[in-house]
Amino acid sequence: MPFFDWLPIGLAIWGAALSTVLAATKLWEVWKKRFRLSTTYSFSSHPEEGHEIIIENISKTPLMLSYWELLWVKGPWWRSRVTDEKYPDEGYCGVTINPHSRHVLKFEGLEKFSWGKKAEAKGVLYLKLHAAGRRRPLWLKVYDPKR
Repeated sequence: MPFFDWLPIGLAIWGAALSTVLAATKLWEVWKKRFRLSTTYSFSSHPEEGHEIIIENISKTPLMLSYWELLWVKGPWWRSRVTDEKYPDEGYCGVTINPHSRHVLKFEGLEKFSWGKKAEAKGVLYLKLHAAGRRRPLWLKVYDPKR
């Protein structure tokens, strides 16, 4: 009779452990499939050469960009404000970045922006990406002139 007294408790512990393992497995799968993007940049001080911002898709899924914005943001996150902004030409919209590949955004001529000590008053440079299938845009930090 003592075995049957412990049976419901044992089954409850086994069920809790099994559901925890299955939930952890599902979370791991979702975590591995998320969008993982990084940015790097190449700024030039030569007037003939332009700036480049490189978006790297390091995830296993392709990313379709509907639109992007380049924003200089100043202040802490709870009261940040946009001090300067750049928007793409028509050719830069609707770009697909394949898995484990890069896309280069070039800024030449009139699109070239200031950087270094001149940019400290503007704040931090962010790239705001509007991806297809996502409600909220992705914010990627590109350049912090204070670092």
